[in-house]
Amino acid sequence: DIVLSDSETKSLIFIAGYVGFKVVTMSVDCDLCKSELVSDQTLQVDLPVNETSYLQELDRGGLKWPTDLLVEVVTQMFLVFRCVISSKYESKFLSFGSQRAVLIELFNERLNFLGLQEGKCVCGSPMTVLIGKTMRIAANIFLNNYCKRAADKQVVTKDKGKRKLSTLTKN
Repeated sequence: DIVLSDSETKSLIFIAGYVGFKVVTMSVDCDLCKSELVSDQTLQVDLPVNETSYLQELDRGGLKWPTDLLVEVVTQMFLVFRCVISSKYESKFLSFGSQRAVLIELFNERLNFLGLQEGKCVCGSPMTVLIGKTMRIAANIFLNNYCKRAADKQVVTKDKGKRKLSTLTKN
C-alpha cells in the first residue's frame, strides 16, 4: 500500500541503473545475462516520460539503462528497506549485528514471494543468481543513505553544529 513519490521513482531508476552497471562490470560475463539487467539504449519501461526525463538529461551516450525487471527489483528492495526503517521496526533492525545480511534475507524473501527470481536467462543461468548479485549493492546504497541521514540529524542537534552554523552565517 506504499505509494512512491515522483522524486523517489526517479531516484530508484537512477539507483537501478547504477546497480546494473556495477553488477555487469564486476561479475557478469554472459552478454545475455547483461541484457537482462541493463541496456545501452534509453529506458524501455512502462513509465511516463517525466519519470525518466532526469536520466535522459544526464545521458551523454554512456549511461547504462536498467531494464524494467531491474527497476522492479530495486523498487521492491526499496519498499522492504523503507518498511524496515519505519518507526515500528527501526530499533529492532538496528539491534542486529549485520543489518546488510538482514536486508538481503528480507529482499530475497520479498522477491521470491513476488516471483521476480523465477526462471532462467536464455544462457541457462538462474535468475536467483543474477538478481542475487544486485541485492548486496542495493543494500549498501540504502544503508549508506540511511547512515548519512542519521548523521545529519545528529549534527543539527549538537551544540557544536549550532556553533559552526552560527559562525558560517555571520556577516
